[in-house]
Order: sequence, then C-alpha cells, then structure tokens
Amino acid sequence: MLQAWFAESMLTIDSKAVCMEDPAVSALVTEFEPAAGTLVGWMSQTTGYRVRRLAGRDDHLLLLTRDGAGLIRTAAGTVPVPPGTIVHLDRASPQDYGTDPAAGRWGFWYAHLPAGDTLDALLDWPAEQPGVSRLVLDRRIADRVAAALEEASMLLPSPGRHSGALARNALERALLWCDTRNPRAQQVDPRLWQVLEHLHAHLAEPLGVPELAGVAGLSPSRLQHLFTDQLGGTVMAHVESRRMERARLLLQSTELPVGVIAAQVGYADPLYFSTRFRLRHGVSPTGWRQRLPRPPRAD
Repeated sequence: MLQAWFAESMLTIDSKAVCMEDPAVSALVTEFEPAAGTLVGWMSQTTGYRVRRLAGRDDHLLLLTRDGAGLIRTAAGTVPVPPGTIVHLDRASPQDYGTDPAAGRWGFWYAHLPAGDTLDALLDWPAEQPGVSRLVLDRRIADRVAAALEEASMLLPSPGRHSGALARNALERALLWCDTRNPRAQQVDPRLWQVLEHLHAHLAEPLGVPELAGVAGLSPSRLQHLFTDQLGGTVMAHVESRRMERARLLLQSTELPVGVIAAQVGYADPLYFSTRFRLRHGVSPTGWRQRLPRPPRAD
C-alpha cells in the first residue's frame, strides 16, 4: 500500500545544502564530506568531475541525471547514469562517481537522506552493483521526480517552521514517483496516479467520486474497484485521509485558525471538520495542536 502523500514528522534541514559540492569544482575530489543531514541540490559538471568516498557515508545518496551522463565506479565494474536514470548509493558502501568522460558533461539532482527514516522503505530498488541500485524513468516520471527535488531544494533555506515538513513531503513525493517504476514494488495503475496527483493539487476543492473518475477517464464503479484493489479502502476514505494529513501538517507548522485550515483542506463547515477530525484522532483540532511540543521561549 502506498505511503501517505504527506508525512507528519519534521525534517532537520541544512541551509547550506546547495553548496554541498561546489559547482565550480572540476578536478578530482577525493573523500569529500558534505555536512550531515538532509541535503538536496542541483549540479552541472564537466569532464574531470569525480567524487570518491572510500569509506562511504552513513546516509543514502540519490543521483538523478537530467543532462549529459554520470558514471558510478565500483569494484565490480561501472554503472552508467544517462538522462532519466536515478541511482541510489547505499549507506556505508564505497562511493566513486563523476562525469562520464564519453558524455563530457553531467547535469544532475542529488539528495543525501539520513538512514533510518521511514523513507528507507521506498529505496528497495534493483541492484546494479554492490551498494548501487538504479531505476530507469520515462520522461514524464523523471520530470515529476526532478520537480519534487527542486521543490525540496528551494525549501532548504526557508526560515519558516513549516519548511522542514514541506521539504520532507517533497522528498517523499519524489520517491513515490520513483516507486511507480520500481519492478520490486506493487505496480499501481497509472490512472490512479492521475487521481492522486489531482487530489494533492485540489484538496481545498469539492471532490467526489464522479469528478475523480472523470480525471482518470474511468467510470465511478471502476475507480472504486481500483482503489479498493490497489490502495485499500474507498475513494472517499482516501480523500479524507489525505485531507486530515494536510490538516495535521497545517496545525503543526502554522498558526492558522482552525476555520481557515478547514477551508484549506476542503471543509466549508469548520464544525463538520472538527467533528471528522475528532472521530479520527480522538481530540479536536485545537486540542491536537495544544498537545504538540512547543519550542523553548527565548529570554
């Protein structure tokens, strides 16, 4: 079953992520160590760019090629990383990667993800070499993964309390799109992805089974069947789950009034929203917010 489109936990962000590996560097980089934490950014390199971390790192590294090509070197051989390919370098495995000399350039998104996170479950990809796994994405999926990584990278310098949670959501979205091309994962009907994407973008609007079925080009009964078979539960139960996840995120990361949050997650009546929230969580939205840990007050 798919993980929730939005996650509740916060993310520790390093605002220097965009400088993780200096874009001006073109010579061999040996044992370069970026700061610990979740780092996401874009790089464009030419021939000669190479990073080696013989002892590996205690995190996961993702590399998505958009232009040119990269090359991963291992003791067992090489793994090419052409456009539309994303690779995962496993934690603690030796890392040796750089621009493919045959291509002469490499434009790519990178993401360092701490190990031990719930996102680890989305990184069970087919192995190409020891410590290196790879997925080949079609253009549509690669564009969506790149857009999600770009969104995460733009949130990194943000001082807002909600930026960490939103960045983590973007990273989860990137991995969920990758999962649609993972032969080890249960494959979800592409039409359901259309519905989920529409849901994500239109949670504040009225949403019903007939409208969502139209997005997918399906009959309402067929959409219900696909949801039950592949995602579990009914369409509207899924809609409410996504709305409640968005509501929890807003309660946690903003000081918006409950009535405003209700409207932003698709409930015109704040009282009805509070009733549905209490049924699911056993406490009102205000009570849920009051239970959250508060940052220490500055003296």
